[in-house]
Amino acid sequence: MCLDILKPVYPDKISEPKIAKKDIVCYKVFRLFSEGRIESPYQNVDYELKKKKKSNLVCYMNPVTQSVNIGIHSFIHLDDAIDESNDWSTHGMVVVKCVIPKGAKYYTGVFGLNPCRASSELIPIEIIHHNQ
Repeated sequence: MCLDILKPVYPDKISEPKIAKKDIVCYKVFRLFSEGRIESPYQNVDYELKKKKKSNLVCYMNPVTQSVNIGIHSFIHLDDAIDESNDWSTHGMVVVKCVIPKGAKYYTGVFGLNPCRASSELIPIEIIHHNQ
């Protein structure tokens, strides 16, 4: 999953990430296993509810936009996360309400047509949707 930053690109400067001034609510799609373990479907990284996960945050330039390919990606809108979870052909996908904690670095952009963020930290809070 790559986040595209849709703004004019200057050939010699990559955008700096924002710093969260307060907790930011977001939504992330996970694969749920029978033992309650959740895993990100693109990178297959294990997460635990209510435990902070940290990542590097890397933005790079391509010919049309700037993109973030390293970072923890999340959806801004719940409906977009639900649509993404339903697009997976496997059962066991869930949407988790998460928080980008105050002080974390983040970028805002799009994944496909959906508004998203990529951040350096994320706390999964609770499962709020199971796909069928």
